[in-house]
Amino acid sequence: MQMFYLSMVLQGGFTLLIGLTTSLPFAFSGMLLLGMALSLFGIPFSTLLQQTTPDALLGRIRSALFFGLSAYLTTMFAIDTVFLFFSGSGLLILLILRLQRKSPATEVRRDEVG
Repeated sequence: MQMFYLSMVLQGGFTLLIGLTTSLPFAFSGMLLLGMALSLFGIPFSTLLQQTTPDALLGRIRSALFFGLSAYLTTMFAIDTVFLFFSGSGLLILLILRLQRKSPATEVRRDEVG
């Protein structure tokens, strides 16, 4: 699970670099690093998706997740806006997950049988 969190942070940072830069070398460097960070997330996620999704629905789920949303957004917004949207939403999700983890744990009470 820590690999997913690390990958989300790296993806968000590198996507921000790509979205905000006006320099071609920085954009290429960001894309290279983003590709490396995506593999940290993509391989375990793909395995989990294949294990939990019925075979008949796997193609539909994949296309909806990976291509549908990004293709739709790029018809409405500029590509740099889409990059910023994905990086911002990824970092926001990570922040929410991190805050949930640090919230006080609920106390579990054991009833003793006796």
